[in-house]
Amino acid sequence: MPSPSQASNTVSTLVQAQITEFDKNFVDNLKGNTPHLRCMEIREQSEHSGINHALFMYQLAVPSGTTNPPGQGYIPQQIADGTLSDPLQLTVNQQNSQLGEYGDFATISAFAQFAALDDTTLNTGKELAFRAGLGLNDLGQSVTDTLNSTDSTVLNQITSGAALDLATIRGAKQSLVFRSCQPVRAGKACGVICPLVLGDLWAGTTVNNSAVDFWKYTQGGQDKFDDMAGSEQDEPIELPGTQIVFYQSPYVTQQANLNGHGIAYRTYIYMNQAVIAIFARVPGDSNMEDGNWRAIKVNLTRNLPSSAFDPLATIGNIAGYRYHVTFSLPPDTTMRAREIDSVSAYS
Repeated sequence: MPSPSQASNTVSTLVQAQITEFDKNFVDNLKGNTPHLRCMEIREQSEHSGINHALFMYQLAVPSGTTNPPGQGYIPQQIADGTLSDPLQLTVNQQNSQLGEYGDFATISAFAQFAALDDTTLNTGKELAFRAGLGLNDLGQSVTDTLNSTDSTVLNQITSGAALDLATIRGAKQSLVFRSCQPVRAGKACGVICPLVLGDLWAGTTVNNSAVDFWKYTQGGQDKFDDMAGSEQDEPIELPGTQIVFYQSPYVTQQANLNGHGIAYRTYIYMNQAVIAIFARVPGDSNMEDGNWRAIKVNLTRNLPSSAFDPLATIGNIAGYRYHVTFSLPPDTTMRAREIDSVSAYS
């Protein structure tokens, strides 16, 4: 019998059939949210005013002669008619900080930019924008983490291994209100929370202690839960009954083993002026916006001419950023933030 019919030329014999298509649409890498700066007050350093910044605050002008907290046992001084008492001398607190310069850059050769599959200069700039935002976020977060050394009421560690619940968040917020701390904006506090910890709050089942429990009593509550549970990290989330607008971020302080229960993730609650960011707008600095890496525009320089340092203009393109900032605590012993360490049921 004749042999079965078959093609004499197949992909195994044709060299041109074995080539690779290189897809120019690169797969997105995974970048988290960098929101800490959005919860802080932003100020600017004036030009020709040095690299140091001093914040000032009047101490409360409360009656003297007692050590009780305000509102507990203070008796106004009674003066005799027609006589003058001693004039008051007010006290001012001062908090100093020093601005630093931060920056990175990458160079792309003219030949590489010409030959590469993608616009390498542009894509390098996008990666550096994330690096800039993450570095800025870490700077602000690290200063927030020092608040507890000044005020021991800042940090609450849930050492039992229980997941974070709304009651704990409400208690932290109300402890700030008790100290007369003011909201960040629109009458609300601001917070940064790990997505895993937010998942614990979605999963809570105790009455009045779960976001789902709150929403199920409201018209359209199921739709709201679907919106929140399916939201991206950039979506602000106001937890019911807290008046706190949270941003999700995986970049929170972690403790490797909290009291033997596993990794603890820190939740941050900011009130007004909890941390103050001071920027010096030096000419040529990148605009860091509100710390969101997606909004940061790094400096892109293309088609550099030849110079004494590069006579052949081999280095044709540069992507880079530079900024000047310092983060400062308020000049007070009462800090305007709360932090909660908790172990999550998720990973």
